[in-house]
Amino acid sequence: MIQMSTKKKIMKKKAKTTKMVAKPVNKIKRIRRIPMRVPDSKAFWLKSDHGKIVGIAHDTKELVQLLIDSRATVFSFHTGSRRNDFAHWIEDALGNRAMGDKVRKCRTKRALIKLLTS
Repeated sequence: MIQMSTKKKIMKKKAKTTKMVAKPVNKIKRIRRIPMRVPDSKAFWLKSDHGKIVGIAHDTKELVQLLIDSRATVFSFHTGSRRNDFAHWIEDALGNRAMGDKVRKCRTKRALIKLLTS
């Protein structure tokens, strides 16, 4: 009988601790949802390495479409040495610093598109 009551106490403790443990929050999905659309004055001007304007993005959806349609050199132009225009735009114009930090870590056009679409 003593062992049974001890088992019940242990079971109750385990049940309490499992109830208290929260499921991990998927922060990435929260970050990627940026429904904000900016005015023309804060839009992202996607340019080629020759300075030619490829397109203008007012939100991340438009940016992804422009990236898909553009060459890899366009991505390289905006992510040169110690510079990442995409991250700066997301932080400044869209006001999402956490997403900007994630974008800054992307080294390829494909990685950036994957991050923004998933």
